[in-house]
Amino acid sequence: MAQRAGRNSLRPCEPWPYVEHGCAPLVLVVEDLHWIDTSSEEFLTAMLDAVPGVPLLFLVTYRIGYTPPFGSRSFYTTLTLRSFSEAETLAMAGHILGIAQFPAELRTALIAKAEGVPLFIEEVTKALLDLGVLRRENNSYRLVKGLSEVSVPETIQEIIMARLDRLGEDGKRTVQLASVIGRQFLVQLLARVAGLADRFEGLLRELQALEIIYEQGLLPEPAYIFKHAVIQDVAYNSLLVRRRKALHQIVGDAIEEIYQDRLEEHYPELTHHFSQGEVWDKAFFYWRQAGARAFARSALREAMACFEQALAALHHLPESQGTCEQAIDLRLEMRNVLIALGDFGRMVELLCEAEVLATALEDQRRLGWVSAYLSPYFSNTGDQDHAIETGQRALAIATASGDFALEMMATFFLGLPYLSLGNYQQEAHYHRRNVEALQDKWRLERFGEPGLPSVFCRAYLDWGLAELGAFVEGWHMEKKPSRSPRRSISPLRSAMRISASVLSTSAKGTSSPPSPCSNRAFASVRPETFRSYSPGLPRPWDMPTRSPGASPKPCRCWSRPWSRTPP
Repeated sequence: MAQRAGRNSLRPCEPWPYVEHGCAPLVLVVEDLHWIDTSSEEFLTAMLDAVPGVPLLFLVTYRIGYTPPFGSRSFYTTLTLRSFSEAETLAMAGHILGIAQFPAELRTALIAKAEGVPLFIEEVTKALLDLGVLRRENNSYRLVKGLSEVSVPETIQEIIMARLDRLGEDGKRTVQLASVIGRQFLVQLLARVAGLADRFEGLLRELQALEIIYEQGLLPEPAYIFKHAVIQDVAYNSLLVRRRKALHQIVGDAIEEIYQDRLEEHYPELTHHFSQGEVWDKAFFYWRQAGARAFARSALREAMACFEQALAALHHLPESQGTCEQAIDLRLEMRNVLIALGDFGRMVELLCEAEVLATALEDQRRLGWVSAYLSPYFSNTGDQDHAIETGQRALAIATASGDFALEMMATFFLGLPYLSLGNYQQEAHYHRRNVEALQDKWRLERFGEPGLPSVFCRAYLDWGLAELGAFVEGWHMEKKPSRSPRRSISPLRSAMRISASVLSTSAKGTSSPPSPCSNRAFASVRPETFRSYSPGLPRPWDMPTRSPGASPKPCRCWSRPWSRTPP
């Protein structure tokens, strides 16, 4: 379900705009796919579905060990790039040096140490130049030292480290600092951390000339990237663990200082550096912020991964009232993501953990919210007694504390088990209370929910009134003008209102086929989302009809109940 949810959230990228406008064939190249983030991977997978009908060559590269999520599509071909043969190794080295013939001793060393890997061939060749084994004369090179006279490093890591050692203290330190920042690094950030105001620009030019780093274009500010990830790894691993941790903290602090007006753009770097630096309070804060940001753009799996990392960071902090409160709040925040993913087993596990923490703290407000969120879970797994019990507990806490937000949500959730039990009078009682309370400024208040409770309550009230045969009241409710600005209208809200309205008219025997407006609203909403946020509420074209004048008959249009375990 989570995969379907992610794919459907990417529907706006289909169909391809250039297809609609009849553009020329296109080549799309994505390198180093093994480093791709989850959301980008989902986006590329969704785009791939358009390939059969599009003049497109979609070319990706990735290392062995990574499995792309493209499946076994008939138009997907895998080409494995194997190591160079001896002839190809010598041809590449000859191209680098500008010569065609190699002494036997040199040829043997190249083949043995480079192992047919292009990067290794290049680095071994440059190492031989740096060690003075080769000398350039008359646009060519000749062997001036025997390999026995010099110490040639055995591995590619040792060869790269030897090159870094020859850079001098400032050059080597600059490369090490850059390796802590990442494969790609911003010049402004490295300059702040390095503190080499006079020599910094010259060092960057030197490293670029030695092809250790490349300048990277098409970015808002100057940046460089390591020529190869192996070079970054060697430089990074040359630092002591304690020194690496300290540098990660320094880099994180520098990012906070330099980009304080747009920290959201740097959440990935901040989470990485403060986690590696073991600054757990900041790591927790930024992982949580990153999760909220990912959820806001419907990157559900990414949001959940961030929240799980935040939870892990929190475990490193000393236990206190503050950290326990944060642990409860984080679990409540994770609930919305898990509902959208359909992982109700993990959701109830986290809510039960939050309940234990809130009870231990004797925190009635947080216990009220946990109870409120448990109520719909129990209702939709068929345990209506527990749903009513937890809902009533939440409502009692809200009434005693005067917490309006908790009162509204507890009241809404408490109506759901009565709907399932067929007690429409009691269901209408609770949802009518919310409809009357959520007026004016409260219409657009979400109370922490993905959708608007004012809309949810109206939809379910319409349903209950239809089951009771109170069509006049339901009709008046539906016809009340909404003061919500158009920017606030979402497909989910529209679909719920249309569904409830059609349910009411269908129960009365006056339904008509769905309008183009309702079809568009339902087409824009994932079935999983509609079922998760409005369990039981039917779609208009699934509604039964009956002839006018027939006695009201309860509508049995329930969707599949939530499972107690992840589907």
